[in-house]
Amino acid sequence: VRYAGELSPGAELNRYYNAAALTVFPSKLESFGLVIIESLSAGVPVALAEKPLFNLDSGCHVYSSPAEFIQMIHRFLDTDGRDLNARAEVIRLYSWDKVAQDHIQLWEQ
Repeated sequence: VRYAGELSPGAELNRYYNAAALTVFPSKLESFGLVIIESLSAGVPVALAEKPLFNLDSGCHVYSSPAEFIQMIHRFLDTDGRDLNARAEVIRLYSWDKVAQDHIQLWEQ
């Protein structure tokens, strides 16, 4: 585990996401964790303490106990857990163009 501090958006942040084997997102209070979307867009699976409130079918792995969390960590560190399906899903659902189009449609109704 390496704490890199605050990273600038763009190339620097993207390098860190692409170097990761797994992103751990233990928060149970975030309604929409951008870290989850950013990780999945790099194909990096995400370990979550609970199912996210937004729609994603791939890449998110929920653990319910410390033992399950440890098993998950080992599984992703021992294999290349990249999930290109999750990456494609994030791009389809949460790209800047898609989100902008969704907002336009909301305002047109």
